[in-house]
Amino acid sequence: MRSFDFFYFDLGNVLYFFDHAVGMRKASELIGAPADQIYAALFLTGLEELYETGIVSGRRVVAECQRRLSKNFDGDEFLNAISTIFTFN
Repeated sequence: MRSFDFFYFDLGNVLYFFDHAVGMRKASELIGAPADQIYAALFLTGLEELYETGIVSGRRVVAECQRRLSKNFDGDEFLNAISTIFTFN
């Protein structure tokens, strides 16, 4: 039997559908800010890509969003909300 050192597959829109709007709505409900403002703070600034690629930490994402949105909220709950974007295909 052949063994593999590395196995790569793509989850997004293959095994699971993903929709960032779902995460923005969950975060909106959690922190009481409009979903479009949360989206702007994360995506239009490039912060989400920096986070997704590991360049900035979750703590940095939370701090930047708190600053940009003028809100104080639980960081772990916020990161969980914005990451809840997948549904099974």
